[in-house]
Amino acid sequence: MINIKELQNKLAEIDERSSAPGFWDNNQKASALMQERQSTESIVTFYLHFEDQVKFYQELMESSPEELDALASDLEQLSSE
Repeated sequence: MINIKELQNKLAEIDERSSAPGFWDNNQKASALMQERQSTESIVTFYLHFEDQVKFYQELMESSPEELDALASDLEQLSSE
């Protein structure tokens, strides 16, 4: 399972390291770390977006079941066209 807090801490650590003097002295090592940062940030962004979507649909299901029924009906019509 993804530990989002751990990944966010990793991003903060990379940001701190990359702002240190001499970080770019070893260009190859610095580039590899920045690629790792980009990959980690992509995972965090995707996870947070997915989490927001889940919360939205949970709230929708709890607050408006009739809207979900209408949406399901609309989707059935679209899929049959």
